[in-house]
Amino acid sequence: MAADYDARVQTLITDFMHTPQAAVLTVDFGLDQKVVRKRITSFVRDMLQCEDRKMRQWTRRSVLDMLEREDSPWLNLSVQEWFCANDAIFDFCMYLQMKHCITDANLIGRALDTFTQDNFEVTDAELYKSLASAQTNKNFSPLKSATILADYLGEQPAVTQNLGAFLHRYMSDIILLSEGADGMDILLLTALADNVAEPSPQYIANWVNRNVMPDIDMDQLAQSSTRLYPHQDIVGRRDLERYAQEAFINNPEPLATWPRMMIGARIDGDPLVDTTSLQRYYTRHATVISHFFDRDGDQLTMKPFKTGRSTIDMRQVLASFDAGRPTITNQEHAAKVIDFNSARKEMEKNK
Repeated sequence: MAADYDARVQTLITDFMHTPQAAVLTVDFGLDQKVVRKRITSFVRDMLQCEDRKMRQWTRRSVLDMLEREDSPWLNLSVQEWFCANDAIFDFCMYLQMKHCITDANLIGRALDTFTQDNFEVTDAELYKSLASAQTNKNFSPLKSATILADYLGEQPAVTQNLGAFLHRYMSDIILLSEGADGMDILLLTALADNVAEPSPQYIANWVNRNVMPDIDMDQLAQSSTRLYPHQDIVGRRDLERYAQEAFINNPEPLATWPRMMIGARIDGDPLVDTTSLQRYYTRHATVISHFFDRDGDQLTMKPFKTGRSTIDMRQVLASFDAGRPTITNQEHAAKVIDFNSARKEMEKNK
């Protein structure tokens, strides 16, 4: 890069790294700051060297030509690496639009989306692994709630002979009992109940759209996003929906009782939309709630599980579980996607 242009680019990148948008990448995505800077620098450098275009000259076509050129290093990235690079580049482009260095960041975003669709197939097993990486919550055992419920109901043979069928029958109760489970834990439990041994990205997306998205307050999420992206035309509803979906899939934080209730109610086919539907939920699950929870009005607090009393042969349960368990990875840390609350806190610290 020409010296003056290179100096300007590095200044912009440095300034970007101190913004709330960059905090989302490093705090919520868990990306190393050096990796973010490297990906952005490589993108800007390649656009100049391969396409002879500086920032204001970038177009959708020129971005695609650069990314898809012969021997392009971008084509050699893994799915996870490209997704991280994609997010870093797009957020930097939104920052450039705010600084009036480019006209339309969404044009670049569409080029990145096209490159993703053409070169990183959504059916790729590696994509599933990246989506399933949140299944690393060491505070949750997928067998614990099912076996304790079976013990209480006197249905021990059901779990040892066909765990999937037992999960399907009592899915909403098991979700309610799954304290310590994150979003992906719950999703994989229901996949097992649906006899889906290896959920596809489409299954995952459909499940989230059906059981999670209807209960997310998108208007409130949009208000939060304006603190991060003051230009309202930069982040649209589609972007917010995608962020919300990915946050649920990848956030390793355990779900509180209330969101587990909401998901269970959706699976019951009777969503929690008012006090009447809430009372119906309490009535349907009265047996489990009265035995396993302390209730104070609409507040449920789980009682400590009593261990050491199970009459179930756990070796048989494990065999039943392993016969149909979803494939997951052993990654130590999930890549958190977007958490606007964390980003706001980071932004307020920098005031």
